[in-house]
Amino acid sequence: MRAGLVAAGTFVVVLVAVKSGLTQSWDRRAADWFRPHDEWGATQVLLGPVIDGLEPRRSYVLLGLVAVVLCLRRRSWRPAWYAALVATASMGATIAVKVLTHRPDPTGDVPSTGGSFPSGHVVALSVCLAFVALMCWRRTRWWHWVIVSIPPAVMAAALLYSNAHWLTDVLGGALLAVALICWAASLPLRTLVTEPRVAGDEENGRPRSVVAEKP
Repeated sequence: MRAGLVAAGTFVVVLVAVKSGLTQSWDRRAADWFRPHDEWGATQVLLGPVIDGLEPRRSYVLLGLVAVVLCLRRRSWRPAWYAALVATASMGATIAVKVLTHRPDPTGDVPSTGGSFPSGHVVALSVCLAFVALMCWRRTRWWHWVIVSIPPAVMAAALLYSNAHWLTDVLGGALLAVALICWAASLPLRTLVTEPRVAGDEENGRPRSVVAEKP
């Protein structure tokens, strides 16, 4: 939870800096470095399809499909409620900040989602993959998070090399995602989603967890 608080606090600092224009010159230099003279070269050709292939809608669809499978396997609606909470929180927070900042992207256009900051692609992909791990494994290991972090890292590179987002947009998206992941990982609902159940063991119409059993 401490990591989530640090990420949230850092996100607020970056948000204020972006809103006040303090990062604009730094962002412009970074954009020129990632895509010199706005040219579309071999790197852009390689990474460009990642943006559409791992867009937010597909990320949330993946989260929904995993939740449905877990609902059927565990015979419980809790994975669906958990996934719905995660999706609503991440989409709501992202859109709210985008509307607040109303920041143009590197091409000078204001995206239809409300603004360029933070990167919705990074937030959605990071959050959805992280919560797939949180729902599937009761205790996540370090290598789970290494695997989870690879697609968002590739997405961040694609956005920067394609000049689709500023560097601070990507940084803000990563920080917001970490804050959301830490918040939802600490919810009691997550424990209820992942704890094992015994078929036919019911109390007040609800299956009880094995953890609740007393010898």
